[in-house]
Amino acid sequence: MKKLFTLLLLLVATASSALAEYENVELYLTGTFNGWNVKDANQKFTNNGDGTFTLKFKGTLVGDVKITNGAWDQTDYNIGGWYDYNTVVLGTPLNVDLNSKGTNIYIKDAVENPTLVLNHKDKQLTVTGQEAKPEYVWKLHTSTFTGDNTKWEPVDMTEEADGTWTCYSKEWKKGEFGLKKCLKGAADGSWFSAKKGEGTIDDSSINVKKSVADSDNENFKSSLEGEATLVFDPAKMQLWVRDFTVAVSDLAGESAPAVYYNMQGVRMPQGAVAPGIYVVKQGGKTSKVLVK
Repeated sequence: MKKLFTLLLLLVATASSALAEYENVELYLTGTFNGWNVKDANQKFTNNGDGTFTLKFKGTLVGDVKITNGAWDQTDYNIGGWYDYNTVVLGTPLNVDLNSKGTNIYIKDAVENPTLVLNHKDKQLTVTGQEAKPEYVWKLHTSTFTGDNTKWEPVDMTEEADGTWTCYSKEWKKGEFGLKKCLKGAADGSWFSAKKGEGTIDDSSINVKKSVADSDNENFKSSLEGEATLVFDPAKMQLWVRDFTVAVSDLAGESAPAVYYNMQGVRMPQGAVAPGIYVVKQGGKTSKVLVK
């Protein structure tokens, strides 16, 4: 009888110790929907006191998420997915990685007002709710307006009647860029850029369609400076530059050879300029000329 009583005391003590482990734990949902704010007070889970945590999310949830305790570097509370096994299926527990440094949890199908239940002890996340039909927008994420690859900024694109998205500027600068597919109203989105080997954009690339990819990719790297419209076709996952006009150059060197560009911004071969109107750059001067 004494042994049985001792065993019961041990079980009670063990259970109490397990509950105490979670007593002061605070967890938050973060992701593309809130710009990866790791301690968003609106996305705080309810601690159920038994190793499970519940969040009733308000709105439409889709894309990449993680769960943290308010920081990125906390062992056992930087919770993500398991590489190729990280996609949520509504109503089905997803095995999660409690110390994930890189892989996100991916909610592929948008869900309206979902409930998220994390079972930390069993290392599982369950998402339930009604599937939604979200509205997306495309944004340019770029350094081509700042000319400084350390200063990237999001730029809104305009949806056209033919389903393409465009971005016009008089002041494109040399730099890098990619695209983001964002849930309308969200602070961030999924990253898309050039298919490997197709990221270079220069004066020979005007109206040349480049392939866009969401994996095995590289940044678009543009050497163009001037006025142009960037066009993206999400149906075909293609991007190109059109209507390009070279920028005025302030470079010195009046004796430099003349360089001719057609009205689309394409550099013409030296000594092979047909009759027409061209933009000519020579040293520090840029002008339009008529070649007869």
